[in-house]
Amino acid sequence: MRHALKLLGALAFATGGTAAANDDAYAPSGATQWNDGYRSVVIATERGTIELASFGIVELTPREAPALHTMHVRMVVSNLDDPAPWSLDAATARLEIDGSSLRPVFVNSDIATLPIAIIDRGEQRVLDFYFALPADPPELPAFAFAWQLKTPERRLASSTRFARQPAGVPPRTAIVLLAGWGSHWWCDPAYPWPLYYHHDGPIAPRPPVDVAITRPPR
Repeated sequence: MRHALKLLGALAFATGGTAAANDDAYAPSGATQWNDGYRSVVIATERGTIELASFGIVELTPREAPALHTMHVRMVVSNLDDPAPWSLDAATARLEIDGSSLRPVFVNSDIATLPIAIIDRGEQRVLDFYFALPADPPELPAFAFAWQLKTPERRLASSTRFARQPAGVPPRTAIVLLAGWGSHWWCDPAYPWPLYYHHDGPIAPRPPVDVAITRPPR
């Protein structure tokens, strides 16, 4: 699958959900800084924007746990001029593949309150989502990223679809943060981690405290 994704051309995006079409304009924007054929999409709302992009497959190694192959999706939320803050629960995002819905196993950002993100007026927040894939995953002709964002007026919820197109060289985006740039990691406590809490009571998995990118996107 890694080789198949590497050979994917520029991606097309189709976005749908509870946000009304006459309120939101969907237009292709730049691409990720990685020249891997993955384009990004910008969703314009009345008072801000949501930009989505994918770097493709990334290998992450949590402390005291085996390496994981993950699919990366970046979400950039910009509250341009809404006086009230926006909010996002990163744990509610989903990667949709062939009828399956996957929770993010990691979220990386500079936000100390992960998985909750608050975007105040004039702020831009960048969140990188990582979804665990099988050790030898099959080829992915398409996948979708389902997300939700709350504003004072309404709840935006959509599923942005990534599908391959003929090969081409995508333009670069102004968002050039490397994968793993954020100082804070949120790890899904429900994932079957091989680590355990050492205290009296039922045995429960313990999420890792540190994560390293051992193979960058390619």
